[in-house]
Amino acid sequence: MENIMDVDIDTHHREQEIPIHALTRTADGMPAFGIVVAVMGVVNTMGSVDKPPSVLGELIAAALVGTFLGILLGYAIVSPLAARLEDRAAEASKMFECIKVALLATMNAYPPRSLSSSDARCFIRRSVPVSRSWIHICVD
Repeated sequence: MENIMDVDIDTHHREQEIPIHALTRTADGMPAFGIVVAVMGVVNTMGSVDKPPSVLGELIAAALVGTFLGILLGYAIVSPLAARLEDRAAEASKMFECIKVALLATMNAYPPRSLSSSDARCFIRRSVPVSRSWIHICVD
């Protein structure tokens, strides 16, 4: 039974990693996207070399904004989002491990009172963030 639970937990963990890896790859590629936008902006600027300096300045600024946007999206938005999803996946795995341990203890006829409710609360609070208030309801 423990092996079946381990396989289920592992499958759940791998399924949660799919969007995390996709977002991580996207975050890694965003700066390259910014460079491509900058190159396209420079090519556009080179096609307008005969324009006055004020127009060239705007075109160069637009190319630099593309670079900045790629870096900003990659490092300040998408990468932290992927990290947060990874943290949530780890939290969910801890919760499933707690449930597995409780079920296996019950199946192996360990006395249910061998772990006091205050010990259980302490263990759950260390394993799962406080934002999951429904766990406190289940424990009480």
